[in-house]
Amino acid sequence: MDEIRSKIKGTSQAAFVALLVLAAALAMVAAATLATYLGSATSLDPASSSDVGAFVLFGVQTALAAMLAYAALVFRRIGQEETPFFPALPRKVKLAAPFLFLAVAVPRWIGYAVLGAATGRVVGTLFDETSIILLVLAIVVFCLGQILEYGWLLQDESYEII
Repeated sequence: MDEIRSKIKGTSQAAFVALLVLAAALAMVAAATLATYLGSATSLDPASSSDVGAFVLFGVQTALAAMLAYAALVFRRIGQEETPFFPALPRKVKLAAPFLFLAVAVPRWIGYAVLGAATGRVVGTLFDETSIILLVLAIVVFCLGQILEYGWLLQDESYEII
């Protein structure tokens, strides 16, 4: 059992570090995107889709970097607990599911709203290909949270029997 716990701890630490590195890289890309755009823009025109698109891209990249950092912290906690079955984990995973979808959808929706308000016409859509894929992914992550909750309940029940 100690071998399994040490393997869980080691892989969780590796996932923690890898996800933090990815989050930092994505945050730097987001900062570079914003700096490049602000450095080249002479004036911000909300009626221009390219002006709005740069801020939407920055918002999506920033939100996804935050999600990666959140996932890294979840893996750090798994490493501390030395098991993926503890009471707080299912709640953390279920909480991440809607944020995964909203991290990409909300900046796009805001961009569409700004562009629509500036041009005076309806622009964009609520669900496009990217949003639907992320909605499905969010549902899968939520189901993973349900599976982890069931695993924790089974482990707790087995401890009570012993």
